[in-house]
Formats: sequence, C-alpha cells, structure tokens
Amino acid sequence: MLSAMARQLKLKRQLKLNKNKVIFDIKALSATFGLLILTPAAYAEDPPHEPPDITGGITLIGQKIKSDHPEQATMGNFGSTLSVDLNFEKKVGDGKVTIWLMHAEGFDPTPGANADYEGASGAPGTSDYQEGFSDTRIAEAKYELPMTDNLTVTFGKISPQGYFDANNAANDQTRQFLAGPFVNNPVIPFPGHMATHAYPGGVVASFLMNETVTLQGGVLEAAHDYAGEFKRLMTIGEADAKMEVMDGEANLRFIAFTTETDEDPTNIYKISGFAVSADFTYDDDYIFFARYGSRNSATNAPDEDPKSTMSFGMQGPFGDVAFGLGYSVAKAKGKDLEKETWLEFYIQYALAEGVLAAIDYQSAKNPGFDSLYGTFTAIGARLQVDF
Repeated sequence: MLSAMARQLKLKRQLKLNKNKVIFDIKALSATFGLLILTPAAYAEDPPHEPPDITGGITLIGQKIKSDHPEQATMGNFGSTLSVDLNFEKKVGDGKVTIWLMHAEGFDPTPGANADYEGASGAPGTSDYQEGFSDTRIAEAKYELPMTDNLTVTFGKISPQGYFDANNAANDQTRQFLAGPFVNNPVIPFPGHMATHAYPGGVVASFLMNETVTLQGGVLEAAHDYAGEFKRLMTIGEADAKMEVMDGEANLRFIAFTTETDEDPTNIYKISGFAVSADFTYDDDYIFFARYGSRNSATNAPDEDPKSTMSFGMQGPFGDVAFGLGYSVAKAKGKDLEKETWLEFYIQYALAEGVLAAIDYQSAKNPGFDSLYGTFTAIGARLQVDF
C-alpha cells in the first residue's frame, strides 16, 4: 500500500468473498436496482420515464518506482494500472438510484504490495509474488431519498469517501494528486477498500442547517468479511462550514469517528479520532488545502498504526497547464518508528474536452513507517478520459 497504484487499486486478501456470497450479491443487486432502472416496466408510467443517465471514465497510470528496499531490484521498477468506471443514475420515486461499476487491472512493483493479490505466483511477500491483478465489481449501489427540504438519507452500498473528508484540491486520483495522503486523511480508517472500490453497506444522513453549515452522519459496516451482519460498525460525523474569506470561498470540515477494525482477524482493536479538512479557492482558480488528523488506537494495535497526520498544498493554472503541489507528514503509534513524509508534484494538460494528460512526481521517506524503503520515488504519467 505504498505507491499511488497500490493505494488506488490494490486488492486486499480479506476481500476474497466466497462464491455463494458473490452470486448472492450480484443477484440481490440486480433484483433490487437493475429491475428499477433497466427493465421496460420502469418506464411504463405516463409520462414515460427517461432512461438512466450514464457517465464514465477511463484512467491509465504508468509509474517507474525506485526505493532502497532489498526486494526492489527483483520486483522491477515499472508498473501500470488501468481502471474503467461506469455510473448509472436514475430517478426512482422521490429519490435517486446510483450504481457504480468499476474494473481495475495492472501490476504494482512496490515490494510487498502484491502479497495481497489473489492468484499471484510465489509465496506472499516474496519477490517472485509478481502476478498482476484484474478485478471487476459493483462499487456502489445506493438509494438517495430526500426526507424534507433539508434532510436527505442515503442507504445501500456506499462509498464513505464520497460523503466525508472531501476537499476541493485533494480528493480525486483521476485528476488531482495520486498519493494516498492527498486523497483522504490516513488517520480515518474508512471501511471497505478505496484501493479496489469495495465499499460497505450502511446509511448516511445529510442535513442542511442553512446556506453555510451542513451536518452529516453515517453508520457503516466495518467488518472486512463483508458478511453483511453488521457485527462491527463505523460511526462517523462531519460538520461542514462554507465561508467567504478575502474575496474567495473557504470550506472547513470537522470529522469525528469511532470504529473497530478486523483487517487482521487475529488482532481486532478499536479506533477513534478526529480530522480537519480545509480548502480555500482564490480568484476562482487557485485552491489551497490543508488537512490534520489524530487518532487513538487500542494498545493491541500495531506500531505502524498512524497516530497523527498533516498535509498541505495547492493547485492552480500556469499558462495552458494546471499544476499541483502537496506535502504530508505522518507519525506512527510506535514511538520508535521514524515519521513518514510525502512530497508530490504534478502538471496536467487538457488534450481535448474530457481528455487530461498528467506527469507526476512523488518522493517519500519511510512510506508506511517502514525504514527498509529509505527514500521512495515514483515518476509517472496519467491519462484520463471522461465521457
């Protein structure tokens, strides 16, 4: 989980659902949502309903990686990933159904990253464990229902990152920063896996207090076995304030959370904490951002558990290109572990409407609080096509 590709697309071993669960999941979602959206009966009313709105994107990333890790030479230095997203939206009753289909494939040369990929050759964690991955899944299937003019409730299979810890400059790997610390705050243990877009079931409520303040709260399944039993839960809340500052617009978000993780079934422990996300848009183009987070983990949590994080940076135009610059620092629960630092810079150019090309540079020290990596660098390119 060290390079941008590992953070974005890595397949976790805990996601290996048995065949019965996979078949049940697909059948249930097809019956519940597919019939509402895609069958002729959904359009039988007068006046006829419109077909679902369909949007999508194709993202191709290539990176050359260098580190001091003793396995790096055997792993090779180049990797690439391809992801395809399809989003279906349709008004049903007073609400809206959204289904997000996602496919990802590729290979990450970061030492140890492929140890969690199913079907790879070799022993987990060794240099010959290098087979690529290919994964297709229903990332989201949710129903958003306005209860009042100010209150909206969403339930189903939900991406929590789509509701909490947003940031106008650092929240989207397809057109902004690639490295994980600049996408979401690492101290927030979001359930599911953003890496593979495998999100949990749950409920999120959003309440618009006024034009300035929005409150959100969610209860989500936190168990990694995806059994749907809600044995372990994450509760999370956020207060979002929008303000006008110095002829610009600022967003300040305060997040609090508590959960219990069983990512390692042999070591289950509780986590609680808070995070702050802020961004400021100046002159409609330049966006400055900052994040801070702190969390308390139980005493049996591993030393590599993040204890506090801080990141800041900006993005904006420069002539015909856009650029972004970010820096982050994180401290681990283990007092003897050195801090992790991450620097990222990208330049992006619009080749055509809906087509973006970017060059990206990353430099990290002790990523994942693992001193074996020393200084870790990644030089990459990204091509994004939206339709």
